[in-house]
Amino acid sequence: MNAHATPLHTMAVPKRGRRQSARPRSQRSIARERMVEAALEQFAAQGYDRASLSDIAKPLGVTAPLLLYHFDSKEKLWMQSIDLLFKRLDTVLEAAIDDGRSRDPHAAAELLVRRLVYFFAAEPSFCRVLAHESTTPSARLDWLADRHLTHVFGQIEEVLERAVATGSLKPAPPAQTLLMILGAASKFLESQALIEAVYGQKALERDGIDDYTERVVDLCFHGLVAEGSFGDRASALRAASA
Repeated sequence: MNAHATPLHTMAVPKRGRRQSARPRSQRSIARERMVEAALEQFAAQGYDRASLSDIAKPLGVTAPLLLYHFDSKEKLWMQSIDLLFKRLDTVLEAAIDDGRSRDPHAAAELLVRRLVYFFAAEPSFCRVLAHESTTPSARLDWLADRHLTHVFGQIEEVLERAVATGSLKPAPPAQTLLMILGAASKFLESQALIEAVYGQKALERDGIDDYTERVVDLCFHGLVAEGSFGDRASALRAASA
């Protein structure tokens, strides 16, 4: 922590009728960002319904009323934590799409999936939040789809569709292809507690993530390769396994 920054626990909720001294905007922004980060961690770990404002406030050394002062409600705090998460994903997606423009469509699609795997490894909260929110219809899921997911999924689908258009990937319903790839890219990473309990393996280090990334790409894209492309590898693999 910056030695000159004001600790969160000293930021008391202002009382009505008392004029508050102005705070530097930079310190206020840093404090809010720490609150949003803490909220994201709790929402990812417990889900929206189980995570309480007290759970979020306690590690910061602040109170739940202070969170309400800054964000008005638990729902608005959740929304800001989701906005932060997708801002990070947007940065990764934009860079991957830009870097893929100089490559053939198939290579661009593989590059995008590699970047997604690294993002999921760096931001485990993303997959956990989606797991919590995607199983049951809710107003939060509608908001998430309208504000973020439709756009993000559309960007990924465009990259995959360009590969389909060139004949290097099989045509398939976008939702099935996209969710299959996202599942392959994320499920292992979000199941580290299970992997450790069953196999005794600790969380992946960087080298392990590199290897896992290549396995995901190999599984997804060699399984999706259209017949007649890349030396008809798909047909050869099917014949070898028959």
